[in-house]
Amino acid sequence: MTPAAPAPSAVPARGAWDIATVSGPLHVRAPGSLHGAWPGITANLPGAAVSCCGCGRRPADDPSAPGTAGFRAAADFASVLLPDTAQPDDVRRFLNAVLHCRHLGRRVLTLHAVAVARRDQVVLLLGGHGAGKTLTALALHQRGWQPLSGDVCLLRVPPDGPPQYLGGTSAFVVRSAEVVRYLPRTALRYLPRTAAAGETTDIGPLLPPAPAGPSGSRTVRLVHVRVDRRSRPELRQVDRHLRHSWLYQASGHQLDRVLRRDDTPLRCLEPPELTRTRLALTTRLTDQLLVLSALGTPTQIATRIENVIEPAARSGR
Repeated sequence: MTPAAPAPSAVPARGAWDIATVSGPLHVRAPGSLHGAWPGITANLPGAAVSCCGCGRRPADDPSAPGTAGFRAAADFASVLLPDTAQPDDVRRFLNAVLHCRHLGRRVLTLHAVAVARRDQVVLLLGGHGAGKTLTALALHQRGWQPLSGDVCLLRVPPDGPPQYLGGTSAFVVRSAEVVRYLPRTALRYLPRTAAAGETTDIGPLLPPAPAGPSGSRTVRLVHVRVDRRSRPELRQVDRHLRHSWLYQASGHQLDRVLRRDDTPLRCLEPPELTRTRLALTTRLTDQLLVLSALGTPTQIATRIENVIEPAARSGR
């Protein structure tokens, strides 16, 4: 059972938490004021759960450790120290960058992608910010697919065998106006009637719960999407170099975020050896899987994904 949050007057100046992940626990020392913010933070950390820790350990204060005097991470990415001024949005960004590095050491990629599943298929929808990944996932959800993760996915790339989907973020943030525009039935079902045109809403708690635990036995498919109602809809294969570029870009997303209140460059957290690991893992993934390019409205893309992926699954391809 999750312990109740203390009254404001009882919140300690500092606190210790453990974040459970597929790559082992991450120990966090942070201001006590973050106590009530952890549910919102962990919803945006892929495959993570948080619990209070009373061990009293502190991350090493080695000046050679990645990070600056504000946000600090131990060299092995097993513990972090957050400044007293840390706010939840920056904490989320920093922890995601640290976990990105921790996962890489265990052959796990942190991909900027939305995941949906049906039967033995997991489809990871790639694309830049605002490309329409979430809208396409909701269009597939209307057709019976199960949303698994809303923005970031964990994908293990073993030295032998196919890649394995391990989980992702539970937050499923949508732009209300875009959902109303493209998927009015979904808007009626999930969005509050008072949602403003430019508002974003996390509908993750309203979606059917994703299966607990990794989905390693499912076949992983990759689709790069771009929602554009002005273009002719298409779903096509692309050349190897473009596939690799998309995957490498998606695998570094957590390092390209900018903290609002600190000048820590998150990309500097990834040491050269892990950058080489990430390149090797995305190279292997490129050689293993096709990445289809999809263009059109969310419904058009969802229709084409079903028409291509499901027959391929039935034929064993």
